[in-house]
Amino acid sequence: MCKHQQQFGLDVQSSSLVFNFNNISSIGHLFRAGRAMNSLPSQIPARWQQLYFMDLIQEGQFILTGLSKINVLLGKNGCGKSGLLKRLESFLTQQNNGEINYVTPERGGSLRYEAGVEQNVIAGENWAKDQKRQNQWPSFKHYSVTQYRRLETLSLREIEKNHEIRADFTKTFDTIIQKINNLLTNVKIVRGTKGDFDIFTIDPEAKIEPQQISSGESEIIALAIECLTFEKSCDAT
Repeated sequence: MCKHQQQFGLDVQSSSLVFNFNNISSIGHLFRAGRAMNSLPSQIPARWQQLYFMDLIQEGQFILTGLSKINVLLGKNGCGKSGLLKRLESFLTQQNNGEINYVTPERGGSLRYEAGVEQNVIAGENWAKDQKRQNQWPSFKHYSVTQYRRLETLSLREIEKNHEIRADFTKTFDTIIQKINNLLTNVKIVRGTKGDFDIFTIDPEAKIEPQQISSGESEIIALAIECLTFEKSCDAT
């Protein structure tokens, strides 16, 4: 997603898990999670040697090999897909290896701003990460609206700092919003007056409440905000 990104995990309801390993994929060696290995290929960078030996789960072993920029892990419910990603995300977060994001598989709530969620995000640096590591987060979409506010701030700061972007008057935060709307068929989001967004039907155009949109549309908006915010966070570091 961006030059600074090292890992991105997306756990969706269809039980598919997506990795994005920009750095690991270039190594082209077997990465195995387990204690059985007692040697490392000399080509493995030192910063990844701990990951090489890391025990990702408490029982059994995972083998990650031939990783590319986007990787899909499929498996039956309960086989440990989410557990693998959560252990990996937790480990790499502790190692401070770039920007890392894990998205909880069951995302509840509605796309409505909740001050309490934003206060928790501000008060606790790791609060959101801890919540995402749960299999269910009832307030995830309230968090998405908080992330939207952060996305706007990051986007406007980027425009302010980048002379090339600032010289192009067509590049505004609405350009970012359009990326989200391009994924939607029947509704669109529009910048609101209170730092959040409003939702409108497209034909006919009419404002609706967040709970009136379909679950699929709600998921698209929430995940698009998550991905775009993550991208801007990488660019900002």
